[in-house]
Amino acid sequence: MLSRKSDFLKHLSLCKKKHPAMTPPSQLQEFLPESGQVDNLSYQDFQAESSTNTDGTKPGFELLDTEFFGIISQTPKGKVQAGQAGQLCTKNQLVVSGSRAATSLFRTELKRLHSDGPYSFERHKTEGTSGGKKTKTTFKHTVTQGKLDSLITSYVVKGMHPLSTVEQTEFVELIHGLAPNATVISRRKLQRKLDADFNAKKSVLKEKLKTVQRVCTTADIWSTSKASFMGVTAHWIKPNSTERESVALACRHFPSPHTYSRTAEILEEIHLEFGLSNEKIVATVTDNGSDFAKAFKEFNVSIVAEEDDDKTEEGGLSFVTIDSSEEGSSKGGVILPPHVRCATRTLSLVCTTDARQAMEDSPTLTRLNNWTMAKCSALWNASKKAKAAELLLEVTKEQLKTPCPTRWNSLYDSLNQLSHLRDKLPEMMATLQLFAFNKAELDYLGEYCQILRPIAMAIDRLQGQSSCYYGELIPTLFAVQSKLHDLYTANLRYTSPLLHAILGGFEKRFCSYLELKVDVNEAILATATHPFFKMRWLPPRLSAERRRIHQLILRSAEELGLGAENEKASPNHNDDEEDFFVFSAEETEVGERPGIPSHSKIELETLHFLEDTRKDLRSLELYPLIKLLFARFNTTLTSSAPVERLFAFAGILPLHRRLTPDLFEKLLVLKGN
Repeated sequence: MLSRKSDFLKHLSLCKKKHPAMTPPSQLQEFLPESGQVDNLSYQDFQAESSTNTDGTKPGFELLDTEFFGIISQTPKGKVQAGQAGQLCTKNQLVVSGSRAATSLFRTELKRLHSDGPYSFERHKTEGTSGGKKTKTTFKHTVTQGKLDSLITSYVVKGMHPLSTVEQTEFVELIHGLAPNATVISRRKLQRKLDADFNAKKSVLKEKLKTVQRVCTTADIWSTSKASFMGVTAHWIKPNSTERESVALACRHFPSPHTYSRTAEILEEIHLEFGLSNEKIVATVTDNGSDFAKAFKEFNVSIVAEEDDDKTEEGGLSFVTIDSSEEGSSKGGVILPPHVRCATRTLSLVCTTDARQAMEDSPTLTRLNNWTMAKCSALWNASKKAKAAELLLEVTKEQLKTPCPTRWNSLYDSLNQLSHLRDKLPEMMATLQLFAFNKAELDYLGEYCQILRPIAMAIDRLQGQSSCYYGELIPTLFAVQSKLHDLYTANLRYTSPLLHAILGGFEKRFCSYLELKVDVNEAILATATHPFFKMRWLPPRLSAERRRIHQLILRSAEELGLGAENEKASPNHNDDEEDFFVFSAEETEVGERPGIPSHSKIELETLHFLEDTRKDLRSLELYPLIKLLFARFNTTLTSSAPVERLFAFAGILPLHRRLTPDLFEKLLVLKGN
């Protein structure tokens, strides 16, 4: 023992030289008493008294708490006897002697009896302080009342919660628990804020659409047992980019009657509300419903020839008048933009309507299909029950998919899963005590999925909102046609009539695209200006179309005013006369040779683009004129799926008595944007 402070510090310095891991004397000096005496304190005891953890506790206290070791007895100098306790030490109740300052003996004992003991101890030490007390986290950040109102509004809108949420006791308690001095927004004030946010969002959308040159819209009608709505979305390609941007414009209440004239009126009303003229809208994509089809065909104008009693000279003018008795005559000025039918809906019709025709023509195929689908339906219905679902999960190790009535490709996905589970189907049916599939039905299921797989893959590809461009439509259709033709060489035992009906319906519905008719020139240009496709998608039977497509690109560039500065001037000739007459190749001007390009900027750029082997969209940066053509013709969507996704949000909101159609539209538009 050392009695003086100076002697004690000298002793500490000598010990530090022998033991470098010791605490330096300079750090221990502040713990020595100011008087000269150190009260016969040994270094080991002094180290135990002076050392502290970062959280202010003495070393060893974490291990010697009731979680791991319980202290039985201790001395004033830090000597302890501890017994094993806590969750880790419930066996071999031994007593371990040691010191608070040196707990290595306790650690060794913990590791010997429990392999995960040290890890559990470290985890326990980080979770709380000594004595098993957990650290408390306090939040000192304050939020303003305006910010809190905005957060609550966003929570209600984005989460599709009812407005009555702000009146629920639990929600009010949650807000007061986080911000005791805050006031929870009332339902009436919340509705006023929704109105303000909706008007602000609409103003932002209008200003944004003013800067856009070309827009594609999608429209659809959604009906419930209480009300009907027309949804409209807008899509465009960002300037100086190839990325697509999409917004929800409206989900307008559509009261009965749902005639084609009312359809056209509401659609034009929404377009004009956002400043979308027919010159700006490249196309409106809808499903194949009769209301939309007739509205776009008739443009909401019906005219009939009126016979005049007066005799007119042969070849004279005749006049027409609008028949006021015809539907839609009251809105004769309604003109709708170009119409594009949803390709995915048309493909679904091939798999349903056209496939049904094959069933009607073949009684044997009809019986086989009905029995197979009946057993599949029984299995799907049974899987919706909790107990049956658990039993099926034990057998299949995966959840069973069930079809959605409005999406054919969900039916294919469900049937395809059953086809892949063919070896487990007998056990699945036996477990649920259902009629088992026989071999013919299993073979039919496999052949059915094999025939319709190309169409299902095409639907999944064309439903993309941001990654699918209009230029992918024609190559996708040619790919489906080729794959269906290849199936004629497959050994189909039961479904040959189905294949014939599917292929016939597909080629009939997409005849214009498959034959590259004039009415699909925009789709052709969208494909030809896409770096991934260019001209590679043309089948050999249509190789002669290359020259026409090349001319389409040049003419479209001229119509859009691209490369006009490179046109040749003809000061000695009347341009109108030159455009009217058709001269032979031999009568060209001096210096112009047949078959030699005029070397205009757009033509040179087109030639270099078509010869470029790169396929990524980034390569368009090297061809600014082609990039403008790409943005113009690929703005159109291939599917009306975006507006259907908007209605998917609508299905979450219950149309209860207090939710008016106007408020319903505001919630849905705010959610969609």
